[in-house]
Amino acid sequence: PYHPWVNGRPSPLLEIPLLVMDGTARAPKYMGLSKSSAVERIGRLAARCRLVGGVFTLLYHNDAIDMPLYGVDLYCQMLDAIGAAARFEWEKELEPPVPCAITQRH
Repeated sequence: PYHPWVNGRPSPLLEIPLLVMDGTARAPKYMGLSKSSAVERIGRLAARCRLVGGVFTLLYHNDAIDMPLYGVDLYCQMLDAIGAAARFEWEKELEPPVPCAITQRH
């Protein structure tokens, strides 16, 4: 997560980039992964994310829950793969960044 810069200073907006979308993993025109490959790859991404203290974000479309090949089973497996990560305390990120002492000098 980061505060994008606007007009030469950090914005109060906190951006949290999307890392995985269910459709990208399962759709044949994109990655077309099997359930097990998708879960394995997501587990590796979550582990990398933990190594650098990142935030893992997953977009799983509500209509994908009803898909026979993937559905709720894949969703639960993905959550299990991601779930080993420690909780990110995003509330602390809502505070604007502290200005650098160098920029406060006149």
